[in-house]
Amino acid sequence: MLAQIQERYKNIPLLVRQLLLKVVLLITVWMLLYHLILQPRQIPDRWLSTVTAEATAKLISAWFHQPTSVIEKQNGTGIFMNGKRIIFIAYTCDALELYLMYVGFLFCIPTTKKRFLLFAGVGVGVIFILNILRCFGLTWLSINKREWLDFSHHYAFTLIVYAFIFYGWFKYTKKYQQPDVAK
Repeated sequence: MLAQIQERYKNIPLLVRQLLLKVVLLITVWMLLYHLILQPRQIPDRWLSTVTAEATAKLISAWFHQPTSVIEKQNGTGIFMNGKRIIFIAYTCDALELYLMYVGFLFCIPTTKKRFLLFAGVGVGVIFILNILRCFGLTWLSINKREWLDFSHHYAFTLIVYAFIFYGWFKYTKKYQQPDVAK
């Protein structure tokens, strides 16, 4: 049985084996680091939730012509308009996992440092903007079309963000050419 597994493993192309090894190592290191050290200290969740809430609050204020305020809570950040909470960005909704998933995949694919940094920077920036637009859209729905809020929060906006992530990965790998190791 073990010999069969070893034989099948040897039949997997080397680049695929290297990719899988990087993915497993990256996920293991991140999970240990995050759950044992960062999450108990709310790093970077508190900061990321607050930055997202502040950017969203500015957009909400401009759109609705109403002053907004941002208040940090124990497990997220609330945005208030006229003293009433209109949206709450929980630490689990601050897009941290999306950033890490996107960049982690890029990290596991061999390429030049310049290409990696370009795709990582642009991708994280776009995901950040999409998350702010998502929070704004949820705010608009909670005020104007409350019956669409749950579906939009759990499915529609999630689909949009994941579509962008997959598109970024597709573009990143589409023009990828295996480095010529013979040179």
